[in-house]
Amino acid sequence: KISKINNDSQSKSENININESEGEENIANKFIEDGEMRGVWVSTVSNLDWPEVGSYDSKVQKELLKEKFDFIEDQNMNTVIFFQVRPMGDALYESSYAPWSKYLTGTLGENPGYDPLAFAVDEAHKRGLELQAWFNPFRINSNSENFSIDDYIDELPEESPLKNNPDWIVKYNNYHYLDAGIPEVREYIIDTIIEVVENYNIDGVVLDDYFYPYPSGGLEFPDEDTYEKYGEGFTSKDDWRRNNINSFISELYSQIKDTNVEVKFGVSPFGIWRNGESIGGSNTSGLSSYDDVYVDSKKWIQEGWIDYIIPQIYWQFDYNSAPFATLVDWWAKQVENTNVKLYIGHAAYKINDSSYGESWLNSNEIINQIRYARANNNVNGSCFFRLKSLEENRLGFTDKLKELYTR
Repeated sequence: KISKINNDSQSKSENININESEGEENIANKFIEDGEMRGVWVSTVSNLDWPEVGSYDSKVQKELLKEKFDFIEDQNMNTVIFFQVRPMGDALYESSYAPWSKYLTGTLGENPGYDPLAFAVDEAHKRGLELQAWFNPFRINSNSENFSIDDYIDELPEESPLKNNPDWIVKYNNYHYLDAGIPEVREYIIDTIIEVVENYNIDGVVLDDYFYPYPSGGLEFPDEDTYEKYGEGFTSKDDWRRNNINSFISELYSQIKDTNVEVKFGVSPFGIWRNGESIGGSNTSGLSSYDDVYVDSKKWIQEGWIDYIIPQIYWQFDYNSAPFATLVDWWAKQVENTNVKLYIGHAAYKINDSSYGESWLNSNEIINQIRYARANNNVNGSCFFRLKSLEENRLGFTDKLKELYTR
């Protein structure tokens, strides 16, 4: 969830009004009445937000998670926790498909002695917070030097279909991925998600932007054999890959609703769909999720295959390649006259880090972003990546956010 575009900025954000006004107060009241979504990502991968590295006592983990949920509630983030339950082909819940996550005990496949997802759901609901279960569907590992496919396969539950199909896993750069071009792989991942929908009282399912991997050093994703086997009828591998992901999203949506119609389904894609207004994209010049990672999220909105979308608009107002306001306006037009809710993804992790541009030394950068988004009737809330950045209260941002969310 880190920005994929190099910095190139000029200061324009001075034009955004950072002071309270009667108009802003009215907008804020409307959001409260309409149920403004105020969400935060809780990352478990690499123990980023929870649990702490080396803290493998179940009682300690539970107490720490309760403290974090208390913090979220105290910030008036009254709706959603995006809680990562499948970070690396593993599970923070009891699964028939995936091994217990190593981030719970330090060892892949080791039972932590309790069910973290069940505990998290209960604690969220006690506080009146929704919990959306966050899955990284295709990613298996991000460090090939410390990863053995044989060891991973050994730790899979005996009933997992992946146990007998290690060839579903392919290596790309330093990552291992499940090959989305194999129909049985897509079915397997859907089954891993539906297992959670059936067994846990979650409020929703959310996927982030890892489908096909982001391009690295001109390397080609190794799916030539898969394309030869399944690509008949497609004039290009790119179109075939997009169709694989479209099929996955469409079928997953259908199965979620067939299992529990009340469970919401959302996706958080990269902030740019395509560059260029002449082809229906935005007036931007960065990496394109449609062209580079085969994600046609615009189609998902048009087809009604998702309930909400959280584009990762992780750039500032004065970012020339992808200005924040330009992208908010573009996404807002895409959801207009649809049933898909639009929530804006904000890069709280960039606050007070000048390597992303001088604008991030302005404590009001994201406050202004929220105000801008709130002024658009097609925007339904905001989501922040990630929890630790809010806990750090960088440049006093978290204090300002809490004050903003009381209005």
